[in-house]
Amino acid sequence: MASTNFKQWNPPANNMESDTNYNADTLRANGIPSGVGGSGVLAPSITHNKLFYQVTTFVTALANFLVGLGLSPNDGSASPSTALANLTAIFQSAFAQPTNTSTYKYSATGGSTSTTGAILYTFNIPTSILKVGSVVHFVCSVGAVSASAEFYLGGTIIDGVSGLGASSFYAFDLVLSNISGSTYTFFYVSRAGTSSNSINLLAQSPGNTSKSGTSSGGNLVLTVSQFSSGSLTGLFAYATVNS
Repeated sequence: MASTNFKQWNPPANNMESDTNYNADTLRANGIPSGVGGSGVLAPSITHNKLFYQVTTFVTALANFLVGLGLSPNDGSASPSTALANLTAIFQSAFAQPTNTSTYKYSATGGSTSTTGAILYTFNIPTSILKVGSVVHFVCSVGAVSASAEFYLGGTIIDGVSGLGASSFYAFDLVLSNISGSTYTFFYVSRAGTSSNSINLLAQSPGNTSKSGTSSGGNLVLTVSQFSSGSLTGLFAYATVNS
């Protein structure tokens, strides 16, 4: 499991200079003068506490962000000679643009059911192709007869749509934001549907929610099922994974 040893200095902000005073502090603006005591000027503890608090708060937040990506930033105190190189490699890994992008496609057609809760399609997405930044794009359309469907990823409901009428479609996009053991967390980024749909979405609005699913047997399973009475006929489902 990813971890970090970067810690925030003085989390409760005890004995610390206020923002107003720190902004006006000549020591902050000009630095500590040279010499012991710097011509009689000492840096008081409240100023040092403010400095360390600001720097370590930012650094710890960044370190926690990297941990969320599955990386382990460390100050390298156990091996100082390699500390800088190791941290540099972690940042390069976190922010590097992918040099090789592969697209994996899964499709199924002809689904038909009138049983509430029945699973129409199951797509087994191998976890071996998934990495932080992978995009799952899903599209489904209906040939005839309006009904409703819902979508699960790794056992977690992702979304649902009602009123899938004849020749209508529905689509959504997810970006993999974190992998922790068998748990895969996706950021819900977009959705679309034809105007003939009466969309009753179960997820929150794109851009402010994430969904987590659990892998099993080396796969993250995407399923499409019916959740209301009626029939789904000629349902076409298509999923792509860009990794």
